[in-house]
Amino acid sequence: MDEQHSDVIKALLDGPTHRFADALAAEIPTSGAGIYTIWDEDHKLVYVGVAGRNPDGSGLASRLRSHASGRRSGDQFCIYVADHYILPGLTREQMRAIAASQLSMDGLVREKVCGSFTFRVAAAPDYAAALAVENWVKSGVAACGPPRLNPASAPKSVRALDP
Repeated sequence: MDEQHSDVIKALLDGPTHRFADALAAEIPTSGAGIYTIWDEDHKLVYVGVAGRNPDGSGLASRLRSHASGRRSGDQFCIYVADHYILPGLTREQMRAIAASQLSMDGLVREKVCGSFTFRVAAAPDYAAALAVENWVKSGVAACGPPRLNPASAPKSVRALDP
């Protein structure tokens, strides 16, 4: 693996963690391509994602703010959190309250994301590099294994990133 990918992967797997409950740190890129990993309270990999397809558009900070909001509309990570973490633990009373708009499912997702998850970020030289690293992490070949919510099989071209 070239040094550039190695540094990105190291940052995603072993770099400093940030809590969703805290304001986004100044070092989180607001534009350009980047990649992030999300971790649970047991330090297990939950999700990996990329941002910055459009180099002039919003970057990691915007994507992570979206996740922290808990809003499921347009946010696949929040949908996964609702499906895998929130729904299995709902009581009948909570289900009735959600159906009656007395309890917000998005609010429950926000509480879970901000209360239980941390993330790591790394800038990427371009979107293609971010996707290559994302696919490598999703493949599960890293020591932490595949992410719980969005695992994938590693294409042969991604296996070349193995550190």
